[in-house]
Amino acid sequence: MTSPGLSSPSEDTWHPSLKIRRLAAACLILCTLCPVLFVALKSRQFLQNMPMWDEFETVLGFVLHLRSTDSIAGEISAFFTAANEHVMVTSRFITLLLYKLTGGVNFVVLAVAGNAFAFLAVLVLGHAVASRWLGLLASAMASLLIFQLQNYENLFSSYASIDHFQIVLLTTTCLFLLTRGGGRQAIAGGLFAVLAVFTLAHGVAVLGAGAYVLYLQKRRQAFRLWAVFSVVLVAVFLWRLGSASTAGPPFHGLAGLRAMTVYWLTTVGGIVSLGNATVAVWAGLALVATLCVLILYRRDRLDPFLTAVAINSILACLVIAYGRFNLLEVSPLSSRYMVQSALAWTSVAVLIMPLLPALRSRIAASAAVLFLAMAICVIASMNFMKEARQFSHRRVAAARYYDEHGTFVGLRNPIFPKAGKADQIVTAVRDAGIFHVVADVSPRAGRIPALTPYPIVFQFDLLKVSAASIHLRGWMLTREQVSTDLEPWLLLRNGEARYLYRGLADPRPDVARAYPDRTDTGNSGFYCIIPRAALPHGDYAIDVVLIGGRRSLSNATNQVLAVPAAAAVGGTSAGNTGQTPKRTSKP
Repeated sequence: MTSPGLSSPSEDTWHPSLKIRRLAAACLILCTLCPVLFVALKSRQFLQNMPMWDEFETVLGFVLHLRSTDSIAGEISAFFTAANEHVMVTSRFITLLLYKLTGGVNFVVLAVAGNAFAFLAVLVLGHAVASRWLGLLASAMASLLIFQLQNYENLFSSYASIDHFQIVLLTTTCLFLLTRGGGRQAIAGGLFAVLAVFTLAHGVAVLGAGAYVLYLQKRRQAFRLWAVFSVVLVAVFLWRLGSASTAGPPFHGLAGLRAMTVYWLTTVGGIVSLGNATVAVWAGLALVATLCVLILYRRDRLDPFLTAVAINSILACLVIAYGRFNLLEVSPLSSRYMVQSALAWTSVAVLIMPLLPALRSRIAASAAVLFLAMAICVIASMNFMKEARQFSHRRVAAARYYDEHGTFVGLRNPIFPKAGKADQIVTAVRDAGIFHVVADVSPRAGRIPALTPYPIVFQFDLLKVSAASIHLRGWMLTREQVSTDLEPWLLLRNGEARYLYRGLADPRPDVARAYPDRTDTGNSGFYCIIPRAALPHGDYAIDVVLIGGRRSLSNATNQVLAVPAAAAVGGTSAGNTGQTPKRTSKP
């Protein structure tokens, strides 16, 4: 299947058989689905129903504002209120829809919706390409570059995915409709452009890409109407933006222009650089130069849709650079921006394929770029696994801290700049029944296995009984390494009553540093949260327990957990027993 508007390069006499073509199609579809499945599996581990950064105000604060507004005008105004340099109408509508359907807010559902937008964008990208085979290649490449852990911030947080993935779907659909031709498609494309602009500020990039499509198709009247429409849309956007605070002051002079250009090129080249800023700059420069050469000298043989997608992504990176280049805390390789880089590289790579002279060379080149995308997907997921885990654990740690202290004030790694304001918002949504901060609860074993006494080195950092929960934190290891599959549990004993609770994962880099020669420190940390009502009052002796596939080991401690009869009790006893990590400061 080829586009009637594209001239075909010369063909050789060899053509793959039907069996080979079916096998190739199956491989491309598999390459599209496997990264999505990988992220879905990781989402079960990394997604947390806990607000972070913008979500306190743009989600919880927005719902509270709507509830307190009596007039329709006030509700409409809330949708179009600027937040920094964005007017996020679409994500606010999704939040409101979720609230109306469920009566509450769930950040996992919002994040899953964002990931669904990304997958739909991948499908639209493949469907819109003129050639069926190039469409399959484009979908596979985009999926491999998007659904990997370099994009962890988008994949595992609603505040990023609901906007940064949604805008990709909106702009891709807009350009697809414009390339179809016809007045109705152009009107529909304009509607998606409006939604993109009122999702994130860099949605304005689609206006330039759309103008290119109409100019290339020589649709002069549509081009003029699109130009007027774009000016009006940008004017309305700037009006709504008003005096809202932006990321920082505009650049001044050549130094500012150079800094913005470096930021832009770094963002464009980010997805293939695997986090290396120097490589990203040169990769971005190479990609922009390649696209410019293709448009100047091979414009008549380029797929209009893919060209527009590449232009849109590169312009979006430029808008991002203008708003972010002077903020030291926002890296051009920020995970949330890499989706634009992924689409730019996918589009340009697939654009080149039809320009190769023979079918064999096109197949070989397609296989090569697909293999490179697979390599980037695998290597990036390995390299960024630790950052993704830490990013997710910040929400977990915040929920545990709030469950223990009833406030975010004093949290070591804040999840909102103003802890006091976060407390106020969380209290308000809790009282309104919209959202509750719920810490993960340790599962209790239904049956206690036969335990073998064994020397276990351990340390307790926290033992606290609060009104609602019991918190126990620490680490444990066998004195000598036995196995890497041992997981920490705590056995609480009171007379004949015994309760065995699984220790929730709690990263302990201090233990890893103290025992550099051991490979079993990854599971050493534990954090147990036990509902206060789950234990009758009394004094409980604590045994540390390590359970694996072939052994269950235990060691008695001299720690006693006192659970009083009154629920409204708070107290902390944290002490060290066993062996404290060497060359490691006490937590």
